[in-house]
Amino acid sequence: MTAQISEILIYNGEKVRLHSAPNIPEQHPHIRLDTSQPEFISTACWRGYVGTWKITNRKLYLNTIKGKYIVTNPVLADWYCGTLVIPESEPGEYFHGGWGYVYAKNKLITIVNGEVTNIRYQDKKATGYIDDWAKQRLNQTFGAIAEAAQELYLLPDDNDKENRLIVFTFDQKTVLETMTGKLVLAVQDSKQFLPISACLAQPCKVGGNHSHNLSVRIPALWAVDLEQTFSFHHRYNSDDNIIENIDVTWFFSKKEKPKMSNAQDEPLMDFDDDISF
Repeated sequence: MTAQISEILIYNGEKVRLHSAPNIPEQHPHIRLDTSQPEFISTACWRGYVGTWKITNRKLYLNTIKGKYIVTNPVLADWYCGTLVIPESEPGEYFHGGWGYVYAKNKLITIVNGEVTNIRYQDKKATGYIDDWAKQRLNQTFGAIAEAAQELYLLPDDNDKENRLIVFTFDQKTVLETMTGKLVLAVQDSKQFLPISACLAQPCKVGGNHSHNLSVRIPALWAVDLEQTFSFHHRYNSDDNIIENIDVTWFFSKKEKPKMSNAQDEPLMDFDDDISF
């Protein structure tokens, strides 16, 4: 597929390339088809139009459009929900498709019903960067595990300040095994290298109570995003030394099979036999 022509966004008074294409509604009182135009402009614009958009007072407007649609006046894009991507770095490797060149740094503007709700920055070269698709896949899994857990902790990683530990606690061993299986599959599916740790209740105490624990190590920047979604417990002191008590670890990558290490006389869980996927 040929690389596509970018949309245009007027942002802070300047015209910038927009590496996303907000949809045009089929039925809108102020937008109509231009039957004098062909179905598409060229192979570099299969959507059949190039729109010029503008953000004013935290609202997104369709200003003008060229191609198979006609708009006579700026229209509030209250039909659109999605993310506007503005490249902010020098172009990298060329990709014969999508928007052409790959950009390491982007500004991401979240739009809900035509209104700006969030602005964040993406740096694909930053330490611990994980692409949005993988985050979405894993965040959904975190949510499912959190619903089955008694408590959810976000803890510092004493061995690496650039990472954090998410720790889920469970009353029942069978739930721990099932949720660990879900997490293992999600990590494998997203093709990420994330250490997963689990241990049974006997050597592990959180808040004075015996519990089965499941943890995953993620980059600190990702943890900041997750804190806006989940309600974490931050209790962490010498009496609740969770990190030292988590002693069974599996690592997943494209090239490696799961590895296990055991620091105590804790019986290992055999995932092939015990976990329901």
